[in-house]
Amino acid sequence: MISYFENGVEQTTPNKEIDIYELVEIIKHNPKIKLINEIRKFKSEGNDTYKSLKKCLPNVTPNCIVSKRNVSTNINSLNGFSQFIYFDLDNCENVIEYKNHIIKKYGQYLTIVCISSSGAGLSLIFRIENEITVGNFNSIWLWIRNEILFDETVDEKTKDIGRCMFISSDHEVYFNDSNQITVDESKLEQYKIEGCALQHKSDKGINIILDCALESRNIYDAIKSLKYQTPVDIIKPVVEYKIITGYVKIYIPKVIKDGNKHSTYTSIIHHLYYLNPVIEPKYIYLFLKYINDRVAKPKMNEYELERLFQFVYQQIINTGKNSVTTRTKKIHFNENCNLKIKDKIKIASKLNGIINKNKSIQNIIDAKHELMMKNLEINKSAVTRQSGMSRNTVIKHFDSAMIDIQPIIDELNRKYSNQKSDNNDKIPQKTFLEKIFENDFYDDIAS
Repeated sequence: MISYFENGVEQTTPNKEIDIYELVEIIKHNPKIKLINEIRKFKSEGNDTYKSLKKCLPNVTPNCIVSKRNVSTNINSLNGFSQFIYFDLDNCENVIEYKNHIIKKYGQYLTIVCISSSGAGLSLIFRIENEITVGNFNSIWLWIRNEILFDETVDEKTKDIGRCMFISSDHEVYFNDSNQITVDESKLEQYKIEGCALQHKSDKGINIILDCALESRNIYDAIKSLKYQTPVDIIKPVVEYKIITGYVKIYIPKVIKDGNKHSTYTSIIHHLYYLNPVIEPKYIYLFLKYINDRVAKPKMNEYELERLFQFVYQQIINTGKNSVTTRTKKIHFNENCNLKIKDKIKIASKLNGIINKNKSIQNIIDAKHELMMKNLEINKSAVTRQSGMSRNTVIKHFDSAMIDIQPIIDELNRKYSNQKSDNNDKIPQKTFLEKIFENDFYDDIAS
């Protein structure tokens, strides 16, 4: 059962309790359809009038049963959990297409999918088999968010226990009462971030505040908000040749052992700060905490981790120095190309060979030019002395012209973007978190 409020969001005491079937019927045949159409019209026009009208709609607390609206400030108003968890996906470009996409991709998990009251988003409801409690609600919400809906843009404000859901109008609401999620309770601990409020004031008066409570932002979005390598705009479907100077890419070991933690974490902080100079420090700390929980064997004590982070981050701020080594990178793979690592190595080796060959040819051309400017004889021996290259390399490329790499890049993109794998050789699409903790995500096979 869930609590039903007939007279808008300002109403604090529910009229009654309804079940999931009654909710679906109201969504299908909403008596407030005229008001909802007005709200959707104003929303589509960019007119904020829709916000005040929306507050007048009947609504429910899909996550729970309450005697009063505000569960977050008055826990005594919580009468029980509904065994459902509600999510909101906002601002879809084409809400019908997006709804069909969500149903196709997650239909086996979902109990309800409907167009939201504003017409610009979707409301999702999952039925949970595990017992939901005050202690595990946030962790279950985050588990679904990160393990199932990791590819979607979720409204983080809907993760409150007592969050209301405005009852929408959708004649084609998706409803499957047989679907039920069993949460892997062994993973819930990694989604539990204890609230902390650390504040450190340096001699220069700079404050570092780590507000890591779940209410601030969940760890998945902290991870996704960070840059892990120098951004490169890659248009081609597989591989691209671009000379990027000052390139930086962070490396996360699969296992961080005792003896390596301080140096590894210090390097990660320096690299993340370099790549994310204006981001709030708490997000770098949350990522550090996440990898400490996930790949450190054993984990660093949380107090020690906080102290290390504060020290290293403050040192960077105070000195303005970043211990990061940059490099020049020329070969870049599209992260969505989904090639096997052996194919990436094959492509990179071919292109590296051409790049090195061009470098030798250019050195020979430059040496010939220097000899000509000095009015000296141009021969293989003279070019060898002038260039400092091996005689075999000079002999091999003495009369060679520079190789145009772009047609080769184009051919590789055609070949590998159209390459068909048989059913037994398909590569599963990796999630963002899987990419972070796999070595091939940080592989430096390409120059």
